[in-house]
Amino acid sequence: MKRILILLLVVPAFVWADSSQNIQDLISEHESELIRIQQEAQTVHQQFQMIQELRRYEMNETSVLIQPSVTVGSSPVANYDDIVKRKKEKQARIQQYGIDLDALYLRHKELNERRNALFNEIEHLKRTPEE
Repeated sequence: MKRILILLLVVPAFVWADSSQNIQDLISEHESELIRIQQEAQTVHQQFQMIQELRRYEMNETSVLIQPSVTVGSSPVANYDDIVKRKKEKQARIQQYGIDLDALYLRHKELNERRNALFNEIEHLKRTPEE
């Protein structure tokens, strides 16, 4: 009878300790995932800034197209087809930068949502043993 009582008292302690360890393991896993997400979000943000700057430069860049001039010298006059081709290439680059920026913005937003969910889950798990 004493053995049964001791056993009944000891088993919940083991279950509680095991549950507590599982919660700590889960918190550690979530914290590791949180760090990974924060690093990826930082990388995405840096890529966003770089592409944004490239796009800004491309949009603000004064036309480097060679304009016909009346100067004396041996500089060739720019071919109209080349000028049109360069303008189209520039517009395509600007458009692609915009597409890339949109994709990076969405990825950053997804990462922030995931980060917030993990943070809330960690806070909930940390409060659970106290309750």
